[in-house]
Amino acid sequence: MKSSSIRHLFAIAVLLAVSAAPLPAADATYGNLTVTGTADFGTWSEGDNGPGLTLNYTDGATAAVNFIGSGSAVIWQWGNFNGSQNANSMTLDQNNQLLLYSGTTAGITLNPSGASAFAGSVTISGTDNELPNQVLISGSSILTQGLADGRYLSLSAASSYVTQTAANANYVQSVKIVRLAWSREIEGKRIPKAVETRLK
Repeated sequence: MKSSSIRHLFAIAVLLAVSAAPLPAADATYGNLTVTGTADFGTWSEGDNGPGLTLNYTDGATAAVNFIGSGSAVIWQWGNFNGSQNANSMTLDQNNQLLLYSGTTAGITLNPSGASAFAGSVTISGTDNELPNQVLISGSSILTQGLADGRYLSLSAASSYVTQTAANANYVQSVKIVRLAWSREIEGKRIPKAVETRLK
């Protein structure tokens, strides 16, 4: 009888101990989640061991949504699960470069302190697109009007090769090029004649 009572008391003690233990955190939250304060995620392993990521909202006439990552070199990534693995869609790296991906390759890289890169063609629809600091570095450099004036209008108007006819001295509307063409043969010798070609 005593042994049976002891067994019952032991079972009750175990049940109470399990009931008093804290429940494990849920792996997923279903439904709506409302946070009226600041949401912290993870733990920063350096500094004051504060949160790794802080999200908060600041109300006002101009409201602000703040994403704050701890540390001086934070990489922000946006992606999607393609069925087999996570794939990057956009990355803001630790150097403040914004990378937009096409597949697994960055198709556009916007670098605020260096050269930006576009893998595809670019269409600019504005009417006053300017390159005030443009220089000719290679054969692929863009030739602006100012660079063209300095490079190709250095010949005088009396030159045998270029005649400037525009009223505006900074723009050539037509160029007269004088070339030689073989017109006919006289006694087995070719006689050249001047042929004027006008480009408009």
